[in-house]
Amino acid sequence: MLSTLAKPIVHWLPRVFALGSVSALMACDAQVSTAYKGEALLTMNGSVHITNDSTEGALRPALAFLNQERSEIQIVDTEVEGQFPAAFTLHVYDPPPAAMFMRVTPEAAEPRIAIAYITAVTSAHPGTLQYADYGESSVSASASGSTSAPTQ
Repeated sequence: MLSTLAKPIVHWLPRVFALGSVSALMACDAQVSTAYKGEALLTMNGSVHITNDSTEGALRPALAFLNQERSEIQIVDTEVEGQFPAAFTLHVYDPPPAAMFMRVTPEAAEPRIAIAYITAVTSAHPGTLQYADYGESSVSASASGSTSAPTQ
């Protein structure tokens, strides 16, 4: 027969084990939230003084990746903390877009690099900008025929 002291222990022991099992199962959940993006590849602190702001809407920092081979600029939004433009911290979690990598020299396929500038954009900015880096134009003379001259 169980002693009077052992009876309460035997009575509560299954409940203690059940509580311990529930606690152990709860510990198996993810240790970070789904919003966690990992370690930042690049973090910068800064402030910007904008003297002539003629934009419509609030500005926010972004990265403008330049690819001269494609005559293209791709604008990528970044994570920002603080108050832009007064004092902010910019976090970059993702590598540059694959299309923005370019060759270091025309002869070598590797290594390839990506160049980005920090820029300020509105929330309604385009994702990609194409630009002309050089071209040709022709000029016509009225009496002596036409001439054409390349421009750069």
